[in-house]
Amino acid sequence: MENIGQIYTGINGNIYTAIEPALGKGGEGSVHEILGNSLGVVKIFNKKQRTKLKHEKLLAMINTPLSMAVLQQIIWPIDVLYDDNHNFVGYVMPKLRNNEDFNDLNVISHGCVECTLHEKIVIAKNLCCVLSALHDAEIICGDLNPNNIIANKRTGLVNFIDTDSYCIRDRNSGKVFRCEVGMPEYLAKEIHETLHDNKGNDLRTLSISPYTKETDRFALAIHIFELLMNGCHPFACAIDINTDDNTTYEDNWNPFAHAADENIDKRKSLAAPQPMENIRNGFFPFYMKKNNIKTPLYAPNFDFLPKNLREMFIKAFTMTPKDRPSAEEWFKELDKAQEKLKACKNNKKHTYFNHQDTCFFCESEKQKEHLHEIKKNSISIPQLYSCEPHKVCILLLDVSESMGGAKIHCLNEGVMRFLSQVTTDELTNSRVDLSIIAFNDCVKTVQDFTPVYNVTMPILKTSGGKDIVKAINISIDKIRERKQFYNSIGVPCFCSEVIIFTDGLFADDISQIANKIKLMERQDKLHFWSVGVPGYNLKILTELSENKIIELKNYDFTGFFNWSSDDDGPCINEYEEFHELPNEWNVDSNW
Repeated sequence: MENIGQIYTGINGNIYTAIEPALGKGGEGSVHEILGNSLGVVKIFNKKQRTKLKHEKLLAMINTPLSMAVLQQIIWPIDVLYDDNHNFVGYVMPKLRNNEDFNDLNVISHGCVECTLHEKIVIAKNLCCVLSALHDAEIICGDLNPNNIIANKRTGLVNFIDTDSYCIRDRNSGKVFRCEVGMPEYLAKEIHETLHDNKGNDLRTLSISPYTKETDRFALAIHIFELLMNGCHPFACAIDINTDDNTTYEDNWNPFAHAADENIDKRKSLAAPQPMENIRNGFFPFYMKKNNIKTPLYAPNFDFLPKNLREMFIKAFTMTPKDRPSAEEWFKELDKAQEKLKACKNNKKHTYFNHQDTCFFCESEKQKEHLHEIKKNSISIPQLYSCEPHKVCILLLDVSESMGGAKIHCLNEGVMRFLSQVTTDELTNSRVDLSIIAFNDCVKTVQDFTPVYNVTMPILKTSGGKDIVKAINISIDKIRERKQFYNSIGVPCFCSEVIIFTDGLFADDISQIANKIKLMERQDKLHFWSVGVPGYNLKILTELSENKIIELKNYDFTGFFNWSSDDDGPCINEYEEFHELPNEWNVDSNW
């Protein structure tokens, strides 16, 4: 039932009554509908977020003139709110209409929502329109990542959201309000270089903001590339190791086989650079060539695109920041490319550019069926043709004798609850591949890797002792193997998760395996969680997981996989060394 909540006043005396309960809550605050106003909502900040700087920035934003056309495609503050004591508390923004038709841009780019290539070009052109209008108003987005953009799958219109993080200049005082957050995979090379040269600083503490119109143009080009290239990030790549008989790594790969020869050992030692690493090194794999590196399997070849768009991407990703095409230039070239589309004869949902003889999307579906046939006896690979980044997750379940009685009942119920609650999230379903391992004095795979929503969980019984060290080492090996498979087809990876359900009553010395876990966590290769059943040994679990300990009884796992490091998007807090590729790359002369 709706209830009347707090009453707030705007800067010109307008009254806004918030409706309870909130539409949503986050780390920054809560969003509420407004009584008697169907067009707007209020965002009320938590007390710690009600800073003087944020107040001044919002005032600057509402005093920045934007055209009515762009205001229809951007969630922009329209009033600032105060409580009865005239204290700043939040702001008013437009309410998103027809919300059911909107999806995150990355969901549409990755093909999770069916849109034709024509429709994706329309979305790309609308991205250009909004960014061009913002730049005309001397506004720099900065954190232009796909989580901050939503698109209407029916009309192609886009909305830029979370705009209170943008770079704004106050028109009256001239004061600049910086963007202090950013997703690394969408930051231009010069930002990475600035952070590298200023170690100890992040986007919040650099003396000068690294964001410019040119860095926005870099992010825009990535979004356009992902829309046109089957969701593939332009700096994603895969490993390409051929054996002596010219068969590929994918054809030979078997996660359960031991290395039989030197070539397989060599293959297992390689990992494809992640997109952020290629951005740092200026390596655009669709245009540049590198030994043992190829473009991802799910992406078309670069020549899938018409020549004018290839030239635009080369300017955006390989030349100086000043050479990057503007949003207006992109719009014009996308308009030309749109005229070169033709319909597929075999599938009315497919369109492709008329310089191609065959439909990439039809060929991709055939290839996908072939890969499933190759792998069906060795590994489960549903959805891996989506470029959606993946996360490896292992549930490590203690079924030793000490877990008998009420403990094993609690574990079985808790795992079922975990699976039902985490799968309420769309991104989790499309990103998480989960395996279940049970251990006592033996270690057994109960469920091999499969999308988390597809997991079947048997009822487990207890017996025997505990070999916790062996169980953890096998889990780490399985993670490594799975990530190598991702590398082979060019699927980006999130940090992996191991979640152990146990009472922690281990007789073995766990100091060495605990140190191994800590090292992997420092290297951002693993997150290790301990879920304690009633009666668990807190001291032992703390040694394994430090502060990542969950008490299983009545725990709510909804939102366990948090896909954003904070409400405004991930922020680079520490900067690691550049990972230079060992040899020079060559430009592809056949593009």
